[in-house]
Amino acid sequence: MTNYKPLLMKLGTAEDGSDYKLDLTETNGLLIGGRTGSGKTVLMFDIIHELAKNNSSRNCEITVVDLMGVDYGYWKGLPHFRRSISKMDPKGAFNYLIWHCNEILERYSFLTLQKLDSIEQFNEKSTYKMPYCVLVIDEYCDMMNICAQSPIGHEWFHRCIETMTTLGP
Repeated sequence: MTNYKPLLMKLGTAEDGSDYKLDLTETNGLLIGGRTGSGKTVLMFDIIHELAKNNSSRNCEITVVDLMGVDYGYWKGLPHFRRSISKMDPKGAFNYLIWHCNEILERYSFLTLQKLDSIEQFNEKSTYKMPYCVLVIDEYCDMMNICAQSPIGHEWFHRCIETMTTLGP
């Protein structure tokens, strides 16, 4: 077992001056909240930068659902992104979330058949490396509202979140 932690990221500095770090593989999710101008987007940029810096695009795939299409254009062309960053129409974002959920369910089924609990366990035993998938939803509340407008949207959204919590990135 190596000490390499692919989804370890610095979130800030503790009162004693030490780095405050979070391993996304251990938490399976991170919700960043705050009022306008409080630095949420800056923190997200730092997280994306750190993930891209510490991982190859074959090891960590990042998906950003940016409904407004304002903040993430800077990252266009980064090989870690599975989808180009642009303003997503609500229906497209919803359909992409369903696709992402299905992919996570397929991974979960595959790992279950292999009698493994995590991507990390699979990667330790296999010559083929399964990449981590990091999903960033900018304006999470807006995405929830979009999903709630569809008869199956609310169910799919929560199923996706629950599956990500079970399996992890």
